[in-house]
Formats: sequence, C-alpha cells, structure tokens
Amino acid sequence: MPHASAPMDDVGRTAIVLPPTHGDWSVAAARVGGVSLLRRILVSTQRAGVRRVIICAGDAAPRLQALVGERLSESRIEWVDTEPAAVSKAVGGNGIPPCFFIRASTVLNPPLLTELRAAYHPGAPFVVPAGQGSDAPVALGSPAVPTGRLQPPVQVPLSGAAVCLDLANTTSERAAAALYRALGKPTDSWLIRRSRRLLFPVMRALVDTRVTPNQLTLAGFFIGLGAIACLWQGDYAWTVVGGMLFVLAYLTDLLDGMLARLRLQESRWGGVMDYVLDNLVHVGIFAAIVRAAYLRRPEPSVLIVGALLVVGAATAAGTMGAYMIRRRPVNRLLAQVMHRDFALIVLLAALVDRLEWFLWAAAIGINLFWPSVLALLIRDRRAERQEHPEMAPRPVSADREA
Repeated sequence: MPHASAPMDDVGRTAIVLPPTHGDWSVAAARVGGVSLLRRILVSTQRAGVRRVIICAGDAAPRLQALVGERLSESRIEWVDTEPAAVSKAVGGNGIPPCFFIRASTVLNPPLLTELRAAYHPGAPFVVPAGQGSDAPVALGSPAVPTGRLQPPVQVPLSGAAVCLDLANTTSERAAAALYRALGKPTDSWLIRRSRRLLFPVMRALVDTRVTPNQLTLAGFFIGLGAIACLWQGDYAWTVVGGMLFVLAYLTDLLDGMLARLRLQESRWGGVMDYVLDNLVHVGIFAAIVRAAYLRRPEPSVLIVGALLVVGAATAAGTMGAYMIRRRPVNRLLAQVMHRDFALIVLLAALVDRLEWFLWAAAIGINLFWPSVLALLIRDRRAERQEHPEMAPRPVSADREA
C-alpha cells in the first residue's frame, strides 16, 4: 500500500474538507457554539496538528473565505474545485501519508481527530468513529483510495471528550449541547462537574454574544475583590456575603474557561491572566479570613497560623506556576487543589460562623501542597539532567588562565 511505509508522525497532517452531506455549502455558515461551522473545522484541525487543509469548495470558495475569519497561521489552506481530478492534483498523488476526510457539515472538536490519529495503523483502509460506516462525516485514511471508503473501515470507540456529528442529521442546538458536554476534563472534581451542569443555561445565553472569555476573567476577579472586602469586615453578616461572592467568583471562573474552549478561543495570554488573577484573589481571601478570625479571637496563634496560610498560598502559586510553565501534565489531585472548589467550604464555614476551622485546615493543607509540587519540580529537573547531560551546569576550572 502506498502509505504503509509513511512515518506515523506524518499521519493525519493533511485534511481534505469535502462538500457538505447534502451539497449545500450554506451549512458551513451555521453557527455552532458561537463559531461558524467552517471555522470550527479549520481551528479544530489546526489544534489537532493538521498543517495543510484542502477545501473542495469549487465556485462556493469566494463566499466561504470570509467565514475563516482571522488567519490560521499554523495551517496552510488551499481552495480547490470539487472535481476528483482537481482534488487528486491538490493532494499530490499516491505517495503522501493518510489524510483526514471531513464533510463540511461536520461538527467536531480536536479530541476527535487526535483519537482517530492515535487509533490509525497502516493496515487500515480508513478509521472512523464507532457506529459509523463508509459514509462517516470524518475518516482518516489513504488519499489514494477514492473507492477505499467502500471497504469496511475500522471503527474507533471514542471517549466522552470527542464530538462527531453531522448537521444533516441533527440541529445546531443539539450539536452545541454535545460540544458543551465534552468540555469536561478527566481531572474535574465532583463539584466542577455539577457546576458545569448548573452553568449550561448561562453558557447558552452567552455563547452568541460579544462577551469574551477575558472579560469574564476580569469580572470574576472584581467579584473576588468584592468577596475579599466583605470578609475583611469580620462580622457574621459580611462574612456570609463574602462567602457568597466568592462562590460567584468561582462560577465565573469556570465560565471563562468553558466559553474559551467552546468558541476555540483559548490563548496562552488568557491562561496566564486567569492563573495570576485567581491566585491574587486566593491570597486576598486567605488574608481576609485571617483578619476575620483574629477579630473574633485576638490571639497570637491565629496570626501565626494566618501567616503560614498566606505565605504558603503565595508560595504554592509560585511553585505551581513554575510546574505549569514546564508544561507538566496536571494530575487529578493537583488540579483539584488549583481550582476554587474550597469556595463552597468558605461559604459553609461563614454560615456556621467557624471561619477559624477553615483557617487551620487550609494552613495545614497548603503547606503540605507546595512542598509536594516543589519536590516534583526537583525530581523532573534531575531526570532532565540525566537524560540530557549537556544541560547540567559545568564546574568552573580553578586553574584557568587569567
């Protein structure tokens, strides 16, 4: 087979966008999850590592190009005719590795393409999502086999993170709901999963507005500042209001990330801003809780424990930031500590008028957490030096020439 010897790293690096199932290119303009369908396909392929996209649009190309939006710098986009000869010429013959074939009416996301690529093997004519046959809206296989899709394809079971729907068989609303359900992560806590369900109506109301994820991040930050100001007052009523505002900030913090992923608007800058502002709020919340606890129980032990909590929180933010900069995978435990799941505990502690309980528990927990992350960083650094000795610092020679 022509592609059997192709390096697996080259599999699925080209995508061919075929006409929609019913041939009507107007479906490419349908907005699903706040993004036109064609742009969703193009951004998803780019996120999945596709470097070249061939769109078989023919005469529809001029009106479709406006749907692409801002330039996708990491992908080369080519517009060709719908005739098989034009497609074959654009693809470049039989020698290139297997490609993705995607109907322009397909609602998909990056995990779908990643999972199909991971399941591909050279002996397979095509791989498609489980439950779909040779007419699947997305397939991965040899571009040299226009009739190859008549062969029985290999069906790949998908995880809950992958979405593959054809708008010829469903509605935009149902497709958006499927994309929303796929936003969850394996590291999500029980509270985050329940909160996502609670926030679905809010997300549906926001997705087609001009509200941006970064605006939600800033809104959550200012709500968090309001929570700090309320907790700082120290009396019962204000601490309860502060706890409620902190929970609202937590929900807003979930919304910004979900909106960014649903619209495919994630950015490194947005992630950094979200992380920094979150941790500023966390440190401020802890400081306000220390003050509230001290006003009720003015003892040196409260200040000592409070100092351990605030310093520990700042240190944890720094070590966790260093861990993330090195792009290490975040396991379930680390992810749950990073999130604001403890916002609900703060509210409950305020309601029962026992913020000092939270103070002691958080001080112990945070000062167990950051040394653990630091140990992981040190271990990874040592492993890198063993794997790449050239990275190790070289000793300065004592007898070097002056």
